[in-house]
Parts: sequence; structure tokens; C-alpha cells
Amino acid sequence: MNHSNLDKAATRIQASYRGYKTRKELSSIGTHEQHPSSTSPRTHDEYDNTHNKILSPSAEYHPEVDGEDDDNAAATKIQAAYRGYRVRKDLEK
Repeated sequence: MNHSNLDKAATRIQASYRGYKTRKELSSIGTHEQHPSSTSPRTHDEYDNTHNKILSPSAEYHPEVDGEDDDNAAATKIQAAYRGYRVRKDLEK
């Protein structure tokens, strides 16, 4: 993956999580109408599979950009947040 693909992937992860969080908050106050596409297991499985692919180490990515430490710190933070989410989700089951 090149640098722009990683940026797009990180943006997608953030957008997905923000949407999930908003839907969860709205459903807790009872103002959210459930749509089949937002709650189907298939959607969640696709989400998990996509994020596992994005978060797995890639042998083809070799950053040659100044600020590599900043990029690594940002990626680590995103990964930690997602892993925390996964653990909390698994504990709910």
C-alpha cells in the first residue's frame, strides 16, 4: 500500500467508527430507526474483514516520507482504538 492508500484507509476507519458511534448514541435515546443494512451481521463481518486487512502488516509498504514517526504514531493510535473497540464488542457477547 502506498501512503495515499493508507491515508484513505485511515479516513475510512475513522468515518466508519464515527458512524457506528453516532448510530449507537441515537439508538440509546430511541430516535434511530434501524435499517437492515446498518445492523446486518454481513455488514459487520465485512467491516471486520476489511479492517483486519488494513491493520495487518504489509510487506509492500515502505514509507520514504519525512515524518514517518508521526505516521507510525497515528497508525498505532488508530489500531489501538480499533482493538479496544473489538475487545469491548467481544465482551458484550
